[in-house]
Amino acid sequence: MKLKEYNADNSKTLSNGSPRVSVVRKSGTISFSKSAVELLGIKDQSSVIIANDEDAPRDWYISISKNPSAFKIRLKNGISNAMFNCSKVACKLLDTAKEFKSGSFRISKEPTVLNGVSYFLIITAKSV
Repeated sequence: MKLKEYNADNSKTLSNGSPRVSVVRKSGTISFSKSAVELLGIKDQSSVIIANDEDAPRDWYISISKNPSAFKIRLKNGISNAMFNCSKVACKLLDTAKEFKSGSFRISKEPTVLNGVSYFLIITAKSV
């Protein structure tokens, strides 16, 4: 018998600190990594808008917003657990990315500025 041993050293998940957003279809949860919270400047009760480029449907963006109808972020345990829920957005984003149950996607570190608003690309080409 030849066993391959898995441990904390050879089985690390994405731990390089890259900003990412995780999406879960069943609960509609959209959550942000600590580095994404820092990049976007999310604070408790910050609001975000998720946008989809109709000309390039695989391109999804996130932006901090003061719009009263934007999604309110909940922070728990400091900045290590930031999230909001919206099943419709979660399902559409996962459908576009061809992910069935869930996915974790990197967020670009440089925003695209459109009409004075900074939008950060959610990289849906590959779930991490």
